[in-house]
Amino acid sequence: MSYPKMASLLKKLMEKTDAVQLKWEEGSKKATFRVSFPEYTILLSIRPCADSPEDDYYISIFNSEGTLIEETSDRELATFIPNAYQQMQSLYDKARRQALGVDKAIDNILENLK
Repeated sequence: MSYPKMASLLKKLMEKTDAVQLKWEEGSKKATFRVSFPEYTILLSIRPCADSPEDDYYISIFNSEGTLIEETSDRELATFIPNAYQQMQSLYDKARRQALGVDKAIDNILENLK
C-alpha cells in the first residue's frame, strides 16, 4: 500500500471536486459514488465501523475489468493526512450532492416556492 500516494490522490480528488471538474455518479451499491477515468474508476463508500460509532470512509480503485486494485480508509490515511476522517467525509458529501443533483433539486424547490 502506498499511503502517501493515496493521500495525494485524496487531495487531488478534493481539489477537482471543489472545482466541479469531476463528474461523480451513483455507484452500483447503495451509498457509493464513483468517478470514472479512461482506465480506472474510483469509488467512494461509507461503511459501519465495529469498534466506533463513526462510520469509516473508503476510497477504492478499480481497473477497467472491474478488479479492485487498491483500497484505503480514513483510518489508514490518518497518519499521512491531518483530519483524514473529516476530509474524506467532506469529499464523500460533495460527491453525493453532485451525483444526486442536490443543488439542482433545492434550486427547483426554491423556484417553485416563489
